[in-house]
Amino acid sequence: MLTKGDLATSLATVSIAALGGPVPASAAALKEVVKIAVARYESGSQTRNLLRQVEAAVRVWARDEIDADDVELGLDEAVRVVARFGLSDVESAEIEFDFGRASRTVIGRASAADPYWGRETHYAVAERAIAVTYRALYTKIQSEHAVLLPAIQTARTEITGKVEALGEQMGDRFDAVDSKIDDVGRTLGELSVRVDRIQPFLTGNENRPLGGLLRLNRPVGGLLRLSWEKDGVRELILATDDLNVDIGRNTKSRVVLSDVHDSRQHGQLSLAGSRLQYTHLGSLPAYLHSASRELQLDKGETCIVDDKDRLEFNSGTLFIEYAAPDRFEPEVPRTVR
Repeated sequence: MLTKGDLATSLATVSIAALGGPVPASAAALKEVVKIAVARYESGSQTRNLLRQVEAAVRVWARDEIDADDVELGLDEAVRVVARFGLSDVESAEIEFDFGRASRTVIGRASAADPYWGRETHYAVAERAIAVTYRALYTKIQSEHAVLLPAIQTARTEITGKVEALGEQMGDRFDAVDSKIDDVGRTLGELSVRVDRIQPFLTGNENRPLGGLLRLNRPVGGLLRLSWEKDGVRELILATDDLNVDIGRNTKSRVVLSDVHDSRQHGQLSLAGSRLQYTHLGSLPAYLHSASRELQLDKGETCIVDDKDRLEFNSGTLFIEYAAPDRFEPEVPRTVR
């Protein structure tokens, strides 16, 4: 993800560009549009001053935002929302450049398009970022509308021409490139997790099959294997005898979820006696699938998880293989009755 500074620049840029109409909202296309638009706005004194004023306001807000851990996610969401739902110059004039009405309109459109809107902290952060952006944008335009609006429209025409030319060169590669970048990032992340988690259990000749290298460090520990399951294919992501596993969108989680609708701390696997249990922590429900039961788990609910059960999240289905720990301790004296 981009830094807070880069995201502040992107948000300021798309808010200005949207005055001329919707901005391409796919991630790859949006990045290119922002680059082109920033270069164009910086080339003219009127648009340069506007861009820098809005950008500065967003940067100050981001520095002091109370939900600091979600600033980047919130800014990223705000950029995409304003690019897609930002008000045009005609719409802005119709509401007399009232920044409160503008931000409410944009947020209302986003909420109507996203059924999950408002269920995560970063959505609230995005709403505050949008409000700050329109306050700074409209305040500047109201004081200098006679020169700013024509300058913005002229810039937008040039930006549109460059974007269309780039689009003809790239064809349909914007979405394809974005998908590939996401795939590579996800694969590298999963590979890193696998190496970190499996390494402690590997012994013997490296040329032997992986299955022959897995062992338990502690004879009395259980073994937990977690795999993503899709279209009947399972991909192992974690093999461990540490049965406390946190699951979430936080990149420090042992199982990292990729879908933005899953929570940063989405759930927890842990040991209850000699049995494995799952506690759901996410805003949206999770689902347990087994041979004998189907459960919907809401926030705060806990259930026992058996071998070969599946947990379903927005990010995918987790297949669970579990061997219970052996509680027999041969060195402990017998209780005399």
